[in-house]
Order: sequence, then structure tokens, then C-alpha cells
Amino acid sequence: MENSVKNSAGSSIIEILITLVIITIITALTISFSRSSFNIMSDTRAKDAAYLAAEEKLTDLSTKAFPVASSSPETITIDNIAMYRSWTIDNVNTIKRASVTVSYSASGKTSSITLSGAIN
Repeated sequence: MENSVKNSAGSSIIEILITLVIITIITALTISFSRSSFNIMSDTRAKDAAYLAAEEKLTDLSTKAFPVASSSPETITIDNIAMYRSWTIDNVNTIKRASVTVSYSASGKTSSITLSGAIN
């Protein structure tokens, strides 16, 4: 009787196809997560810039003796992000209350932030 031993030094085509499928899935997931991370970072950067723009205007209004009571939206750019900023001033009892709204677009959606505070 002769014993024959098979030499299995190579890979079969099925093993190669399974490996390619796994690599493709991992690559697609990595790209998807990277895109999501980029969108989240972009949204956060735009929101921070809008908050700073609103805070800056609120501070500016509080330093003026007779601030303008309201405005039509003004266009400003911070970190290459176009924003629209407007404000209103209301008299609440003996206190003037300013509200500053900043609208911006990030990752294809429009958002806004509003800050309010007492002035003068």
C-alpha cells in the first residue's frame, strides 16, 4: 500500500475570494466611519464659530450706550464659514435684553444658535 500525502502549500480560490470580501467590507466601513467623523468635526467647528459670533455681538451690544434695537441679517465669515447674524433688543421691566441669532450651514444642513443676555 502506498500512502499518498497531498501537498497543500497553495491557497484555494475560495479562500482568496473570502479574504477579498473581508478586506472590501473592512475598507467600506473604514471609509464610512471616516466620512461620519469628518461631518461631525465640520458641524462642531461651525457651531463653535457661530457661538463665538453671537457672543462677540452680544458683548458689542452691551458696550454701546444706545445700541440699535434690531437688525436685518448681516453676513459674516469665520473660518471660511458664511453666517448670517441678526439681533433684537427688548425692554423687560427696567432691563434691556438682547438676543443674537446666528444661522449657518454645515454638512448640507442649516442650523442656528441664539444667545440672550442683559445689556446696559
